[in-house]
Amino acid sequence: MARHNVLITSASGNIGKELVPLLLSSNLDLKLVLPTTNAQKLLSSVPAAASNQDVAVEEGNVQDPVWVQSLLHTHSIDTVFLNLAGVDELFTTCNFFASMVQSGSVKHLVYLSGCGDYLSTTGVKKLMQACTAGHCLVKSLIEQKIVYGDLPFTSTILGPTLFFTNDLRSKQAMLEASVFGEPLANVSRVHPADIALAVQNCILDQGRRWNLQKIMIGSKHCYTGGETAALWSRALQRDIVMTDDMGAFEANIAMKMGGSVDARAWGRDLRSMYEYFAVYDFAMTGEDYDLQVELLGREPADYEQWVARTGSEWIAIG
Repeated sequence: MARHNVLITSASGNIGKELVPLLLSSNLDLKLVLPTTNAQKLLSSVPAAASNQDVAVEEGNVQDPVWVQSLLHTHSIDTVFLNLAGVDELFTTCNFFASMVQSGSVKHLVYLSGCGDYLSTTGVKKLMQACTAGHCLVKSLIEQKIVYGDLPFTSTILGPTLFFTNDLRSKQAMLEASVFGEPLANVSRVHPADIALAVQNCILDQGRRWNLQKIMIGSKHCYTGGETAALWSRALQRDIVMTDDMGAFEANIAMKMGGSVDARAWGRDLRSMYEYFAVYDFAMTGEDYDLQVELLGREPADYEQWVARTGSEWIAIG
C-alpha cells in the first residue's frame, strides 16, 4: 500500500482514542496529523501518539479555514477523517470541504454522520417532519453535499448508532440512586472501537469499494428503554429504573457541560434527539447490517456483553 498522510479530527474523543492506537499498531504506512485545541490533553488521552515519529500533533482551531488549509498543505494530506460536532458544525464542515478542494492533495474523505436515511426523498421528508435536533439535521445537508457536490475526491459516509460509552454518563446515578439518567428508547448501540475499525478500513479502501456509500455501524437489535434498564439491573445486581423525565435530562446535560448558553443548547438538542428516537427507531435494516459486517470483516461488538462486563468491573472496584 502506498503511504498515506491522514488528518484525523477529534482525535481525543471517543472514536479518536480508539482510532489512533489502532492505526499506529496496524503496521500500515501512514502519517497521522492530529489537529487539536489542546495538545497536552490529546497526548494524555492518546499516549500512543506522544513519541511516534509518524504522528504530528498540531495545536489550533479547526474552525479556522486558513489554519486548516495550512495543515493540508504542510503535511500533503491525502486522506481526511472528518468527525465534527458543535453549534458551528455546518460552517466548519463546509469550510473544511472548501479547504480540501483548494488543497489539490486530498484524494479521499471518510465522513462521520449518523445512522439513518438522510438522502432519499422519503428519508429526508421524515427527518424534516419529525426531528428538530440540529446536530442530526445538519448531517443530512452535509451528506447531500458529499453525494451531489461533485467533489474532487472519493468519499465514504459512516452512520453509527448510539455509543455504548454514553451509558457511562449514568454511572454515578446508577450506583448512587439506581437510576439510568438518560431517557432512551428504541436504539441500536455501537462500540466506538467498531467505528474506529470502520474508519481504518475506509482509509485502506480509498473509495475503491465504498465510494459515495453510507455504511451504518451498530447492533442489529434495537434496545428499548426497558431492555436497557434490565441489562444494567442484572449487571449491577440491583433494580435500575430508567428516567422518563426529558426536562430533567436536558437540565442535567446542560449542567454537566458547564451551564453556558452552548451547553443549554446542547441539552435541548439532545432532548430533541431522544424524543425523535422515541417515535422513530434509531436502527438499521438487515441489509445495512450485512453491509457493515462486510466492511468490518466481523460482527460488531455485543452491547449486552459490554454492559455485563462493565457492571462487573464497577462492582469489583466497589
